[in-house]
Amino acid sequence: MSAAARNPTAPKKRKIDGQPPQPSELDEQHAKKKSPLFNQPQKFYAPTSISSMSREELSEWRKEQRRKRNRESAAASRNKTRARIDELEGEVTQWKGRY
Repeated sequence: MSAAARNPTAPKKRKIDGQPPQPSELDEQHAKKKSPLFNQPQKFYAPTSISSMSREELSEWRKEQRRKRNRESAAASRNKTRARIDELEGEVTQWKGRY
């Protein structure tokens, strides 16, 4: 039995113009979109006196910090939603005034 009969593979597709894609083109096509925060340093959440805290106290401190960040994020999200609603309501009144 020949080697081709043992390992059947489909022929590779080629580009029409005959030029193989450059590695940079492949990277651009398959690159993931990065977060706008990608190049910013990550915030470090640790108490100033970590050595004086027990494991349970540290866990509670971290939970409280997470709750605090979540509250701030939720408030910012609500404010953003309110601003968008106000903007759309203004647009509606503008359209109603025209017709």
